[in-house]
Amino acid sequence: MTGDLHGVLPEIGMGTSHPARMHDYWLGGGHNTAADRELAEQIMKVMPGIEDVARLNQSFLRRAGLHMIESGVNQFLDIGSGVPMVSGLQGIVQRADPDSRMVCVDSDPIAIALAEELLGSTGQSAVLRGDPRDADGILDAELTRSLLDIDKPICLIAPMLHFIPDEWGPARMLAAYRDRLAAGSYLVLLHVTTDFDVPGLAGAIELYHRTQFRVHPRTRAEVARMCAGFELLEPGLVGFAEWRPEGPGDVSTNPEINKAIYAAVGRKP
Repeated sequence: MTGDLHGVLPEIGMGTSHPARMHDYWLGGGHNTAADRELAEQIMKVMPGIEDVARLNQSFLRRAGLHMIESGVNQFLDIGSGVPMVSGLQGIVQRADPDSRMVCVDSDPIAIALAEELLGSTGQSAVLRGDPRDADGILDAELTRSLLDIDKPICLIAPMLHFIPDEWGPARMLAAYRDRLAAGSYLVLLHVTTDFDVPGLAGAIELYHRTQFRVHPRTRAEVARMCAGFELLEPGLVGFAEWRPEGPGDVSTNPEINKAIYAAVGRKP
C-alpha cells in the first residue's frame, strides 16, 4: 500500500529517501514516496531479512510500551521519533491506558511534517520539532510541559541512537535526560549493532548512506554505556527479539536477525 504524500510534504523530502518512511514501507504502510520505495527495495535485495528487522523493532516497542503501562507509567517522551504513526506505539499504549500521554520529538522537518499531518495534537499526543540532543530545551518546552509532568516518572524512548555520530555524544545525550527525569522513570532503547554476522547488514548500512542519515552501529559495551544510571530489567541488554518475546511473531526464524538490534529497558532508581 502506498500513499500520495505531496499534500503532506509540499516542498521537502519528496525526492530524498527517508529511513522512517522506508521503515513504513517494509511494514506495508502507505506513508512513503517513490524514492523511499526504490531505496527500500535495493536494501531488501542485499538484506532479505530487513522486513523482519522492521517487524521485530515494532514488536519490541509494543512489549516495552505495555510493560510501562503495567508498571504504572503512562507518560512517554519519544526522542528522534521519525514518523510516530509508523510504530503505532501511541495507539497501543492509549488503548491500554486512555489517560496515557506522549510527546514525539524530531529535528527533521520531513518527519515533523508527516507527523503533524498524521498525528497532530489530540490532547493525548503531540509532535515537537526540536533537537533531541537538547534535553533541557525538550523537557522545558511549553508543549512538553502541557502534556507531561516531569516531576513524575516518564518513559524515555530512544529508538534512533544509531543515527547519532560519536562526536555528538549519544551516551552524554541520554545522561542529560536521565538527570532531569524523576526517580522511577524508564529508558527504552534500541541500537543497531554489527557484533553478530547478520547477512546483508553491512550492505544495508552502506545503502543507508544515500539518505541524510548515516548509521553508526556500535558494540554491546558501547551501547551498555548509554544505559548508565538505569537499572536494566531482565533479561538486560539483548537482541530485540530476545527481550521477553511472547510468541512466534516476536522472533525471526533467522537467529542472526534476532540480534541485529540491541534492546534494553532500564529504570532510574
